[in-house]
Amino acid sequence: MLGFPGIAEAQAWWDSPAYREIAPLRSRNIETDLILVDGVPENYVPTAAVTALRQVTTSPA
Repeated sequence: MLGFPGIAEAQAWWDSPAYREIAPLRSRNIETDLILVDGVPENYVPTAAVTALRQVTTSPA
């Protein structure tokens, strides 16, 4: 999980030459999900949210 001050900063990081250089290492070695969220409550539990999303998206219809 990465935190940024805002969506614009997250997008700038994603598009940066530095990240573009290392992105192939990530994509070749791990499966990831990218979810940009503009603000979350103080008690937000990211692992619970990701687990729930993965169950919904990988469950048979």
